[in-house]
Amino acid sequence: LITALSSAADDFVLVGAQAMTFDITQTRTSKDCDFVLNVLALRQSTQSIDGVLKQLNYSVVSESRNFQFTKDIPGSPEKMRIEFLASDKQKRPNDFRVDVKEQIHARECAGAEIVLAQSESILLDGKLPDGKPTKVKIMVAKPNAILMMKLLAMDDRHRNISGADEARHDRERA
Repeated sequence: LITALSSAADDFVLVGAQAMTFDITQTRTSKDCDFVLNVLALRQSTQSIDGVLKQLNYSVVSESRNFQFTKDIPGSPEKMRIEFLASDKQKRPNDFRVDVKEQIHARECAGAEIVLAQSESILLDGKLPDGKPTKVKIMVAKPNAILMMKLLAMDDRHRNISGADEARHDRERA
């Protein structure tokens, strides 16, 4: 994905469990990748994110309404999931989604600005699914930014911003 996005990949910052693997030896396992998007930069980009996802055989998770995508993991019955997050300050009125580009949305995320400001470029050296060797630069959130984002999410859940129907679920998650 990062290779196919070309220069637009600089506006995708890896967060969550996958990002923590760069700083912590034992992290929880995860088959998903969460990205905080620099929405303003991506809106100016000519890169078609939707086109790249289709080219790489990602499918939209229907209930996510274009902010989560899955794809089969080669040689495995498992699926990989990616999720796009963006600043809660850029969300639609009365909605949790942020419009990024045509057919691409992100879920609002408190602390996204911190992640964008507190990230670093890391060089990955590995193989693409077709076996070709590759080196790719990926933007990764620093641990302090991930921690702040998680604390803000816990606060939102504890205060139950989702509404009465989700109160028990939100407090248990917090």
